[in-house]
Order: sequence, then C-alpha cells, then structure tokens
Amino acid sequence: VDQRPVGGHSRSTVGTMTDIHSVLRVLFSRHGTPSAGGATAYSFNDPSGMCPGCDGLGRRVQPDWDRILDPARSLAGGAVRFPPFAAGTWQGQAYTNTEELDTDKPVGDFTAAERAFLMRGRPG
Repeated sequence: VDQRPVGGHSRSTVGTMTDIHSVLRVLFSRHGTPSAGGATAYSFNDPSGMCPGCDGLGRRVQPDWDRILDPARSLAGGAVRFPPFAAGTWQGQAYTNTEELDTDKPVGDFTAAERAFLMRGRPG
C-alpha cells in the first residue's frame, strides 16, 4: 500500500484496494462452516452477496421525516420544513395543489396510506 491518496468507489475498502478481499472470499467459500455458497456470496459488490438493506455500502441513507415534516402543521400551513419544498415554492405547490390529500389537515393526523402517498407518491 502506497502512501499516496487512493481514489475509488464508495464501496472501496482497504480489502478491495489491496485485493485481500478476493482471497478472503475464496477462503470463506471453500472452508467456512456453514458455507453461504460460492465466493460471490461473500462480496458486497455483487448483487447476490450484497446486503439488501444497504446495497453493499455498509450504511443506509434514509430521510428523517420528523425533521422534514412538522406533524402539528398542515401542508397548507407550512408542515414541510425542507426549504426547497416549503410552502410558497413551486415544488411546495405540488403538495398544496393536490386533490389526493387534505392540505388543511395536520400531517400528524394523516392515515398510513396518506402518509405513504405524501412521502412516496402514487405507486408505479
């Protein structure tokens, strides 16, 4: 390993940059008990081996909805705390000009279906 900065992908680790990770994958695939399968089963860079929760990155990035939405306020009353989507912005108008949700109802009183629609939109 050189003393110069290394670049790489967000999944790059010392193990992948030095290629020791490949050796360990083969070792565990052949001698591990119980075995999880072939060498790719131990790779976070391969879809068959990566964690479905973090996609092999080792961490999950998710929005903190309690910081983004004020449950005591309605959409029309400024419930969205995220500045680009705040009331009065053109993005915020997408939330206040909807017929799918009661924009005068406090966000904290939304049903699970209403909250899912607010956060993810229409399925499909």
